[in-house]
Amino acid sequence: MICKFNVMHQLKLFTACIGLLACGQNVSAQSISPSVLNASGGSQSIGPNTFEWSVGEMTLVSTASAGSVVVTQGLLQPVQAPSAIGNTVMSLEELSVFPVPASSVLNIKPAFKQGGSLDLLLLDATGRTIVHSETVLKSGTEMQQLNISALANGSYMLNVSYKTAGTLSHQSYKIQKIN
Repeated sequence: MICKFNVMHQLKLFTACIGLLACGQNVSAQSISPSVLNASGGSQSIGPNTFEWSVGEMTLVSTASAGSVVVTQGLLQPVQAPSAIGNTVMSLEELSVFPVPASSVLNIKPAFKQGGSLDLLLLDATGRTIVHSETVLKSGTEMQQLNISALANGSYMLNVSYKTAGTLSHQSYKIQKIN
């Protein structure tokens, strides 16, 4: 019965594809130009090599589109930086996150040269947003704290973005929550 179901399912899919082609519908594959928004992750260039990673990907790949927006699960695609502002990875000297592992409070100590907008996004292993915090830093060095005492033990991803006039810096940190 399993074999019969698979054959019938494949036959229906094949018939639907032939029907679309026969009706003169314009069918095209996804191009590489759209960017994928992963649940969490980033990229880092070290010398001539660029390393990309993501957290919370599904093993099944599906693609959905509406107009010019294409969303694909399970694939890393080239990152296209916005042209209006610079998009850079912040250095480790600009931001400290401690203690890791943490049990109740996570400290975020910025050391930016000027004031700007700090965006903190804490995600669980499935990519679900747990905490989202936006703060304006007047001097760029104001200490921030996230209360994580109510969270379950496990691994989390902290995505940090810092926006100043003309520049957007970002960095991701793996956070381990313990009792």
